[in-house]
Amino acid sequence: SRWGAPAVPANFDLYKHIAHEILTGSGDPQADVELKGMLQRLVKEMSLTPEVYRNDLHVFVRHLEVAHFNTLRFKAKAEGWNDLAAKTATALLRYVGDVPADKAFFDAGIACKEAGFLNMAFVFLNRYLDLSEAMEDPDASNIIENSDFVNTDIPYDFVLPDKHHISENQREEVRDWVLALSMDQQVEQSLSMRTCGTCGNETYEAALTCHSCKTQSDMCMITGYPIPVGERTVLKGTDPPVFARKEDWNRFVHRFGVCPWTNTAQAPSY
Repeated sequence: SRWGAPAVPANFDLYKHIAHEILTGSGDPQADVELKGMLQRLVKEMSLTPEVYRNDLHVFVRHLEVAHFNTLRFKAKAEGWNDLAAKTATALLRYVGDVPADKAFFDAGIACKEAGFLNMAFVFLNRYLDLSEAMEDPDASNIIENSDFVNTDIPYDFVLPDKHHISENQREEVRDWVLALSMDQQVEQSLSMRTCGTCGNETYEAALTCHSCKTQSDMCMITGYPIPVGERTVLKGTDPPVFARKEDWNRFVHRFGVCPWTNTAQAPSY
């Protein structure tokens, strides 16, 4: 990112390759920070004439959001904010395909487990086990059970990774934990829900679009979660505007003093 990334179409395949290598890697916080900076400058330049770059711009925006939420997930974990780390890892499941599916579900499951969101951890880690088994037997990949994710915005039509991103020892630990939890009658084995502010129906808590009435919520740029009605704040200096949930924004800004998206000095919002 030090040398810039001009919006030259001949370079786009190289930029996508760099993004892919970092986003599918073992998880280097500094690499995500560098990638985010590079992609922010690239997307800003491309957004001046979006009609010229429409298809590529969509790809780079997704890569940028993944790099952004990865950096926040690492920061939240370092601060001991397990709830925020779990939400960010859960939101990253929206980008499965841009990130390896086995790694995404493993990371979300472990983060939810550490935050005490055991129902979410069970569903995500169970999905991770299904995917890792399908990776061993590609012929079985078309019979992976998807009922848990039908009314969510988590993709299910994606290419399986061609290599495991999680070690065999970690897989065995997950398998034992999921088996033990499956026998715990006190843990719901389903995803958490929220009440849609428009239609009043229950929908998956991390979905930006209500599956029932299709109302879209603004995305919080701190957690990746939908912002509840009346709890939105606009991040200063963003064009197009970017939003956050006030509670999460204040928590972050109180601790770090900067906007997590623009990295400029900011104050809490009341």
